[in-house]
Parts: sequence; C-alpha cells; structure tokens
Amino acid sequence: MRKLLSGIIALLGVVAATVVLSPAAAFAAFGSTATAADAPDPDPATGCLRHPVQYAVELPEGTISWHLDIRVYRSGRLDDTVTPNRFAGAPAVGTVYLDICATDDPEGTWTLQPVVTSWTGSDGVTHETEIPGTPSTFEVGRIIPLACPSCEVSSRVTLRFVKLSGRWRAKVALVNRYDGDEVRIWEAKLYVDRRTRSGTRRVAMLLTDRNGRAVLTRGVRPGRVYQAYYGGGWIQWDDDHRLSVPKARSPWVRAG
Repeated sequence: MRKLLSGIIALLGVVAATVVLSPAAAFAAFGSTATAADAPDPDPATGCLRHPVQYAVELPEGTISWHLDIRVYRSGRLDDTVTPNRFAGAPAVGTVYLDICATDDPEGTWTLQPVVTSWTGSDGVTHETEIPGTPSTFEVGRIIPLACPSCEVSSRVTLRFVKLSGRWRAKVALVNRYDGDEVRIWEAKLYVDRRTRSGTRRVAMLLTDRNGRAVLTRGVRPGRVYQAYYGGGWIQWDDDHRLSVPKARSPWVRAG
C-alpha cells in the first residue's frame, strides 16, 4: 500500500514525549510523537480514505535539520513509513497523510511509531542514532466501495392515509432506483413529521419491511398535515460493495 505525503500544516493537538540521550550526544533531550484519531469516513466512490497523522518533534536548541520516520504497524508487522521531508528549519509540528484503501483490507488497529533517525546540531555535526518516540494507535473500520460509482441512485417517499376500524393510519413507502431498476430497502428508517404553528414536530420513527413500507398506527389526527422523511443511507450490494442512497421527503399531506 502506498502512503502519500501531503503538505505540512499546523498541528491541532500533540502529546509531548521526551527521550533522554547519553551525555556523549551533547543534547539534553529529544523526543517525538505521532497521533491520529479513528479513521474518517472513506470516499465511497474510490473506496479510499486520507487519514491525517499529527506529528511533533522536540528538538534540542540550535538543531539545524532532522529526519523523522513514522512507522506504521498492523498486527505487529511493519506496513509502511510516512516520512516528512528533511530540510533546514523543518517545522517541528505538522500533519502527514496515510492513504488507506479497501484493497488493503484495513479493518483493525493500526500503530504509529515515530522514530527520529538523524539530526544535525548547531555545530554542523550530523547524528544518525535512532531515537524512538511515543507510539499511538487508531482504529480503521471496514471500507466498502460503491458497486457502481457512476450509476444513478434515487429515493422517493410516499405518504397516504387510510381509515381502518375507525382509526386513521399513515402508510409510508420508500422506493429507490438503482441505474433504472427498482430497489426496496429493508429496515430503512423513515420519520413522520407533523406541521405545527411554530414549525414541525417529529411524530414517529418507522422501520420499513422487506417491501420498503411502514405503517403508523398511532398519533394520526384528522385535519393535521404530515410529511414523511428518509435520511439517506446505504444499500449493501454484495460482500464487497455498497450503494449510497440519497435523502428524500414526501409532499405534505393532510390526514382525513
């Protein structure tokens, strides 16, 4: 897996760490950290995500340049290295990026191990002793790319009222189309809202059946105006692909 180095930006938050060197090194202290939050949502069209890693290096006063390796481990094995550029006056804090894709089977715990591999002091002497910093971990979930990023997926919600046994009920249906074919989503969340003088009020949350339908049996008042809403989601197409499904609202409909 390739890891791409992007530009270095300001550090958002760093936990400092210090490693003490031998007196012969002529430096009092040197340390490094590399931290990352749990992985952000991937781009479903590409099946990849760009994961920011914040790094920090504690430099002895007068250091001219330095070199930091951020070694990436999975299941205890070295996966790859992300390396900020080595140059005079390099910023001691910044951000690099890991490109993680579904093809890498990334689910699980990742470990970041920063290691200062060399530095040049104010006297111009370059030291090449490896100094490990403070390791950290982050989690990556399963990445499922879209089955067909270029295919169109649409959503439509309908709402109608029927009177059964003297009681009004709201029938809601969710219809999705994938590349022209109708798809019904099972256990999709549908919300029913009622219009009020001050705005809207959430009446109920319903789960669709295997036919993409749901029925609200309580709380329907004749003469009131209602709307059904679907917040969007995913269709699991197969073991390795899913479809992004857009949001949809029904027209406002008066009960009774």
